[in-house]
Amino acid sequence: MLGGLAWGVMGLLELNPIAAIFGEGIVARIIYHLIGLSALYVIFRKQFRRAEHHE
Repeated sequence: MLGGLAWGVMGLLELNPIAAIFGEGIVARIIYHLIGLSALYVIFRKQFRRAEHHE
């Protein structure tokens, strides 16, 4: 959800909220990695739940 909101703000306002808050350094990169990993977690969790319901 956080990733979607960040992309929405970038698209609507042409503003990178993560960089605006944390700068362009390593902290922003860590936050981007955490958002990406959490998105992968949600995707895989949903896939495994579907697989369990089909068995």
